Amino acid sequence: MRVGIVGAGAVGGYFGGRLAEKGADVTFLVRPNRKKRLTEKGLVIHSPIHGNSHRSVSVVTPEETAPPFDLLIVAVKAYHLDSVIPFMQTFSDQHTMILPLLNGYAHIDHLQQAFSKDSIFGGFCFMESTLDQSGEIHLLGKHHRLVYGELQENANHARMDQLKQLFADANLEAVQSDFIETEMWNKYQYIAALSGMTTLMRSEIGAIRDSTYGSELYQQLLNEIYQVTIRQPLPKPPESPDIIWNRVQKASPQSTSSMYRDLKQGLPIETDHLHGSLVRWGKEANLSLPILTTIYTGLSLYQPSGSSL
Repeated sequence: MRVGIVGAGAVGGYFGGRLAEKGADVTFLVRPNRKKRLTEKGLVIHSPIHGNSHRSVSVVTPEETAPPFDLLIVAVKAYHLDSVIPFMQTFSDQHTMILPLLNGYAHIDHLQQAFSKDSIFGGFCFMESTLDQSGEIHLLGKHHRLVYGELQENANHARMDQLKQLFADANLEAVQSDFIETEMWNKYQYIAALSGMTTLMRSEIGAIRDSTYGSELYQQLLNEIYQVTIRQPLPKPPESPDIIWNRVQKASPQSTSSMYRDLKQGLPIETDHLHGSLVRWGKEANLSLPILTTIYTGLSLYQPSGSSL
């Protein structure tokens, strides 16, 4: 199977690197500046728990040509999705499987409009990783889990077996889900609340929990997000706010969100994709979402000073 990794950042670079480490046929689809760095220095992964990796990798840019890939794993920020879709179309055909690892859910409809509906899988990951100034990837914790599955209307066991074989024996945790839509929304609830609260309060999760009204506000936000979630056509019921809040209480006091880290660095943030989509779906259902709307409005006024490209 020929695998194209769309984006070689902290997520795509990590999972693509682990597949290449296994010996899979992996090519990274990147911008010219990222290609230059990968060509000169190779792909470098740092992980005290799962081991370091440093290897040469195959790289292609939008200006180049290559045969269609069997699988495209999409690991870019949501605000870059529109710009990479033409890139993806160049290196795909009607048989190409597309596995996005973005947070949220609005991108699924977007990709299904750009490609055939049955080519799109559901997926997401559990990990905390970052890209340093030299372009090297650092896995910050123990988690490096990739969850994937067929969307309800696309059940195809043969394709699932192909993905299972691809991820087998790689230095990562791959989990196949029969209820991928629900699992994506479970993570969406958690990450939308976490990113919203940490950026709104400009604080780590422990300080928010310990503040006078922080826990109450957090739980109210989870309830608002849940009201949007339960109105989605999901194959099984999503996690309740109480379950997600229990997870928040167990999180390390130093836990934060990638959105908060991006905001502090003056980089673009995914608030329109994560919070804006929830607000729009909520308004369509005539829901009152005061906290979520406040978060989205406040973050929409933020203007990045740098660029993540």
